[in-house]
Amino acid sequence: MSYFDQVYRQLFGKQSKGPKILVHEVIDRSEKYLNAYNERIQSDDFKELAKDVYSSYVLKQQAIDKLPSIHLLISQHANGFAISYHEDIGTIDFKFLFDWLSERTRSLDYKLANSDLTVVEKNGVIESKEKHYLKPRVGNEKIIDQQYGNILIEYIAIDDVPSYVKYTANIYSDRKYQKALEFDKLAEYLFQDLINE
Repeated sequence: MSYFDQVYRQLFGKQSKGPKILVHEVIDRSEKYLNAYNERIQSDDFKELAKDVYSSYVLKQQAIDKLPSIHLLISQHANGFAISYHEDIGTIDFKFLFDWLSERTRSLDYKLANSDLTVVEKNGVIESKEKHYLKPRVGNEKIIDQQYGNILIEYIAIDDVPSYVKYTANIYSDRKYQKALEFDKLAEYLFQDLINE
């Protein structure tokens, strides 16, 4: 379908039944947000939140649930975890946790490849999805060191209420890449500075 036909259909034709994209833009944090973020991640309360997340992650591997609630993703090509929002966490700390996970990943010699926000309307519900997509920095080696794989971090809110933060490492398994490092080591690295305090 041509561009003209698409515009014509939107203006005069049947309404689309699929999700309607309301916003799609690059994430651009304000100076005020960044100042608040930098101050908050140094606080004891935020450090306790991050410790609790890691504790929940470790316990979930033993099939033990605790707050904050963690869900594990374990497969051949992707591994990760999702953190469900709970009101005890607080809306702004949950958003800060999303950005903090990205910052911790970049300290592993990863580069931020993309960071965007998409807001869609689906069946009368507004879903906001913020994403940080990170890739390992690679050199000129013959077999590429993929480290832990490509990292996707997502922050999902439904009708402006946080829902979950998801952290996923997607790995390559062909001969052009070295075997990916273990995801558990990545999870430990993300939280290790806090664990040792």
